[in-house]
Amino acid sequence: MIERIQENTMGTLGSVPTGMSGMGAASYVVSDGSTIRGMSCVLSPRGHDNVVVGLGSMVEVSGGQWEVIGTEKTNGEPGFVTLQLRSRAADIADVAPSSELDFHYSTACPQCGARGGWTGEIEKELDEPVLRMHCLSCGNEFVWYSGVLAPMLKSNPPEFMPGRLSLEERQVILEEEVSKYLRKGFRVVSNTESTAKLTLRKKFSFTWAAGGFLFLGIGLLVYLIWWRFSEDRIVYLRVAPEGGISPTATRFDFSE
Repeated sequence: MIERIQENTMGTLGSVPTGMSGMGAASYVVSDGSTIRGMSCVLSPRGHDNVVVGLGSMVEVSGGQWEVIGTEKTNGEPGFVTLQLRSRAADIADVAPSSELDFHYSTACPQCGARGGWTGEIEKELDEPVLRMHCLSCGNEFVWYSGVLAPMLKSNPPEFMPGRLSLEERQVILEEEVSKYLRKGFRVVSNTESTAKLTLRKKFSFTWAAGGFLFLGIGLLVYLIWWRFSEDRIVYLRVAPEGGISPTATRFDFSE
């Protein structure tokens, strides 16, 4: 989110009314804590103390961290200051991150490096769509721009699905489930990131055949007929968006 405030007017930082005045050369503090001198102004967010800022300053307003990314001043004309929201404190009491975020769209948190999930909000920065993200580790909220996702966000915004896992996580769950069937003799016919089709070929039992032969040969004939028309077992696995394995759908196939 980016806000631009004109000198001697009232703008906003998010939802907080913020006045700006007094543009001119002065000393101010930048994000690393050092003090430099340059074009500055006074910001007056409602409910907060006035603060002198300039290019590179960070301002905390209602839990949000705003960075000054631009100052403009021409003699005889009102100036402007531009700020960008770098992070926003999440209301942890109202959010259950594991179930209220969509991790199909996830990226690393710029503050701590942990994984962040989509909150369902789509915003705009520099006229480009960005996703609002929430970090599971530190609670930081930030925006994420992806050049790959941008065309889709503009033309066909995705559906928000709280609790949805990333494709990578669903693939791990599927692989673990498939391995159980492989140990039982199944083989994989086809698969995607979240689905798999497996088959178990019918087997000829010489023990049953021999037993049927000893039973006047009739048992052998019955067994051979049963085996000829018995069916291969087909199993379909699907990992649901939230990570659960859907009930295994089983059918039989006469093909060999």
